[in-house]
Amino acid sequence: MKSFYKRFLFIIILIFACLSFVFFHNFNKNDSLNINIYASMSSAEEDERNNDEKSEVQKSEVQKNEDEKIENEEIEDEKNQKDDFSNYAMLGNSYMYGFDIYSVLPKIDCFYLVGLNVKTVFEKNMINSNIPVIEELDNGKIYKNIFLMFGENELGWPNEKAFFDGYADIIDTVKEYQPTANIYVQSMLPVSKNVSQKNKDGVNNENIRGRNEKLKNLAKEKDVEYIDVYSIMVDKDGNLPEDAATDGIHPDIEYYKKWANYIIESIE
Repeated sequence: MKSFYKRFLFIIILIFACLSFVFFHNFNKNDSLNINIYASMSSAEEDERNNDEKSEVQKSEVQKNEDEKIENEEIEDEKNQKDDFSNYAMLGNSYMYGFDIYSVLPKIDCFYLVGLNVKTVFEKNMINSNIPVIEELDNGKIYKNIFLMFGENELGWPNEKAFFDGYADIIDTVKEYQPTANIYVQSMLPVSKNVSQKNKDGVNNENIRGRNEKLKNLAKEKDVEYIDVYSIMVDKDGNLPEDAATDGIHPDIEYYKKWANYIIESIE
């Protein structure tokens, strides 16, 4: 009997041991499965966060590129506007020829004639035109700024008053043709020392400086602007630099660039 109980107890212990093994084996298996599931979920969440961050970065880059594109377009538009002087006009003597051929103020309209003065501007016409030069401003176009240049061809006139009276008539006529335009009287330019010393037809720098002072007063009387181009063309001795002009009178392209830049600075 005692032997029977021992065997029975042994069987019970064996069954308990087997059940315990099965229980712990399944527990560990489930725990491992849960860990794998959690790890998978964490990895998916991490991937989703990374994708979201990547998407935000891409959106930011796209927005940055769009902003840069708009900024570049605005800069280009501003540059094109600065390089377009199609609503500007020049009226005067042979000095205007340089603005025409050198294009230092792109698209500007230049109305001029070699040897033109304050009287003949009402009488003579440009090449390939059949109307007086001054009437070219009455062409239906509305100009913002008009620049006048007279005086060199009138330095030898014995009656100085005739020059200033004629200039006043030009200003009045320009106002009639272009009532909304800003009108600028430009000073006369210096000539080289050699030209000044020759004093042909009264062309000398002392005479030019005197006329410029009176031109400044005329501009004030007629309520228009005065631009002192003389000041950027003269050297320390009061002459046009020797390297500025082949003929000692009409500047080369580098000095026309200075002239153009000075005009732009003066009206801004």
